[in-house]
Amino acid sequence: SLSWSIVPSSTTTSSSSSLQDNVQSIFLACDDGVMLIFPGQVFDDFADPTMQRWYLSTLRRAGQVCISPPRAVSASNPTSFFLNGQGIVITISTIVNHSKSAKTAFLSADVAGGRLFGVIGVNVTYDLFVDQFILSTSSSQARKLGCTDRPQVACYMIDDEGYVIVSPQAIDARLMGKNLSFLSSSLLPSHLTDAEPLISEQLLLEGVMVKVTDTQ
Repeated sequence: SLSWSIVPSSTTTSSSSSLQDNVQSIFLACDDGVMLIFPGQVFDDFADPTMQRWYLSTLRRAGQVCISPPRAVSASNPTSFFLNGQGIVITISTIVNHSKSAKTAFLSADVAGGRLFGVIGVNVTYDLFVDQFILSTSSSQARKLGCTDRPQVACYMIDDEGYVIVSPQAIDARLMGKNLSFLSSSLLPSHLTDAEPLISEQLLLEGVMVKVTDTQ
């Protein structure tokens, strides 16, 4: 696996801005295993981005923006694929294709745009993601149907496999000004069946969730 440092030609955002401070890396993982990432990073010879969960999940959700569950990354952790930065990160990604038309850009996020080129994405801190989730789901932003500012409501964000991305505990911690970036990995949100077994059972009864047997 190869890696290059992608240096932007110009920067319009202040280095002290909240967004830039909370974006740990941007990347393009090509379908042939080549990885382009900024800030630059050298990977192990056997590292293959196409076998990572975030890559495979993005392919399954072709044409959509994929949000992967939070996970811990560390330069001292050999299992971390992204070694830049520290703490808990969220990966936001989507596929890119070779463009069919020579008149358009070389790459396209359109699933009908041609042969798969790879997955492009960004890693952001868990703090930033939860903060944006709180802002977008508050009553003022959700036509008074918000959940993050209603103490009687437990608000979750889960992916289509049932893994918790944002939990009520993470929301409460951020509302109290706590830093989530260095949570113990044992305290990270897990599957909804572990976090809320009663809710999971109800969702199964209503057909919102289905049980999948792991045959491996």
